[in-house]
Amino acid sequence: AFVAEVANQVVGVALLRNHVDIALWQSQYMLEDFILFTEHKPQQHIMLHSFVINPIFARSARFILKEIFRALGASCLYYQLDAEMPIPDVLSEFVQVKPRSLISVPQKLQEELAHDDANEAELAARPSPTPPAAESALFFLTRKLISEPKITNNTRIVVVGASD
Repeated sequence: AFVAEVANQVVGVALLRNHVDIALWQSQYMLEDFILFTEHKPQQHIMLHSFVINPIFARSARFILKEIFRALGASCLYYQLDAEMPIPDVLSEFVQVKPRSLISVPQKLQEELAHDDANEAELAARPSPTPPAAESALFFLTRKLISEPKITNNTRIVVVGASD
């Protein structure tokens, strides 16, 4: 846990977990589109459990995240958002990761495979080749992303033309 203080008053709290199941998330989300895992050691991945900050100091949330990266020697920070959870103010600093599409096997093919397999006990003991579906949204932040300024681009693209 990290506590942010100003003039001996608590203005923010961040709760973190060091244990991150990267292999599971790589199978559920397209993390490789954003992160080169060869450059990040497994112990440098941390999970943000909750982040609360006084609204007056909300502008300093980015600095607090930088200090968390520095103090822990971390390079990747993840936040998993479930449907029932409130959206934290710091979520605007993170990047959302797209979930992987699941492989769907038609029911007819499943039935054929079940009939062809003589030993169903062996089939039940075999692990499923498809990972479980992602049940929540995953957001991530790297040390490089938090160090670069975030620029908002409010540009509209208008396409004018006719088609046949």
